[in-house]
Amino acid sequence: MNIKSARRIASIASCLIAALPVTSHAATVLTDTFNDTVLDPAWQVSPSGDAPATGYWTAAEAGGLFTVTQIVDTVANSANWGVVRMSRSFDKSLTDFSADISFGWNAADGPPQQRAMQALVFSVRDLNGNVLAQTGMVDAWIDHPGGVYAGIGASLFGPSPYGVGTSGSMISRLTRTASQTVVHLNGSPILTVPGASIASAASVDVELSFYNGWHARSPGEPSFFGTIWVDQVSVTGTPIPEPGLLGGVLVGGVLLAGRRRCR
Repeated sequence: MNIKSARRIASIASCLIAALPVTSHAATVLTDTFNDTVLDPAWQVSPSGDAPATGYWTAAEAGGLFTVTQIVDTVANSANWGVVRMSRSFDKSLTDFSADISFGWNAADGPPQQRAMQALVFSVRDLNGNVLAQTGMVDAWIDHPGGVYAGIGASLFGPSPYGVGTSGSMISRLTRTASQTVVHLNGSPILTVPGASIASAASVDVELSFYNGWHARSPGEPSFFGTIWVDQVSVTGTPIPEPGLLGGVLVGGVLLAGRRRCR
């Protein structure tokens, strides 16, 4: 192939790429309203931190809720929490996305002095497992209620004590477009980062955690895990175009151009 032909093919390829839509239409990637009697097997459940390999939680799905009443943390006052992660991978990686979770908690009916130490964190991750955006409720204080948490890269919001009560509910949304990534709480933005990570979104997860601690002023009073439930998880997004589709369009266009030139 001479230089002139190569330049012609490169020009044709550039025109074909420019003619392609930048993104495909947004699609529903997953929706789970937890209205069965068992957790959908598409959720991959795994313990970490001080949670044991088996018997790490007490959980049930019923009445449109997935309810967790216990997370096990086998080591008291350690540097780690007992963590159980529910994760789901997307069939296709996403550019733009909108991920929603509705959840609630109750520690008001447990032992006195607000000794619950528990958390729910909802995250969207890339193909390497890195967090693109996350939000949730974190109660890391044995003698105070917890607070709202959000994170986008190095930008963080909270948590701080007394941010939420010992019982309550939240509707949280994580969104990413070409211009920004935003965390919404109950319909209002609480953290916005201009620009967007170039990493594609590949999975979503819900992490539930418990810290086995003892009250500093009264060593005989341990922390406890109250109740956390999830009403719904849903994700919509723009799938990344298949590489084969782009390649087929380019090759077809080049061949067509060559055929026309030979006539």
